[in-house]
Amino acid sequence: ANMKDPYGALADFTKALFIDPDNSDALYLRGQIYAQLNVRHLALSDYNRAIKLSPDSPYFERRGIAHSVELDQKKRLADYNVLLQRHPKVAEYYFERGAAYLYLRRPAQALADFERGLKLAEANKKIEASHYFYRGLALRELNRCDAAMADFKRACDLELKEACEHGCGPQPTV
Repeated sequence: ANMKDPYGALADFTKALFIDPDNSDALYLRGQIYAQLNVRHLALSDYNRAIKLSPDSPYFERRGIAHSVELDQKKRLADYNVLLQRHPKVAEYYFERGAAYLYLRRPAQALADFERGLKLAEANKKIEASHYFYRGLALRELNRCDAAMADFKRACDLELKEACEHGCGPQPTV
C-alpha cells in the first residue's frame, strides 16, 4: 500500500482485511489512513479492533491521539495509562496524559505528569516550548502564578507565541 495515496492505501488495506479480518497491522494502518482523511470514528473503530486483537501492541498511542482530537479525555487518559505502564521513560506520554488531566480539571495530577515529563525530556535533551507552556497552565490552575509566569516566559523565549499572551489573571472559559 502506498501511504501517499490514501484512497489507494485504504482500498488495499480493506482488501487485506477481507482476506484476513483479524490482521491487526492492516487494521492499525487502515485506521491511520482514516485518521489522515479525518474520518475519526472509523479510525477509532479500526484502532479498537487492532488493540483487541493485539493487546500488547503499540497501537494505544495512535488511539490516544485520536481520542485527543475527538476530545474524549477519559479514553485518552486510559490509553496513556497503559502506555506509561509499558514505557515509563517516554517523556511525551507524560505530557499527553498530563494534558488529558488538565482538560479533565485535575491540575495537580497534570502538574505531576508535566514535572516527570520535563525531567525525562531534559535528560534526553529533547525539551520543547510546549512542555513549559503546559506546565505553566497546570501551575496557573493551582494558583501558583509566579511559577506559571516563569514557565510561560520560558515557552515564549523558545518562540511559542501562544505562551507570550498568557497571564495569571482570570481566564476566559472555553
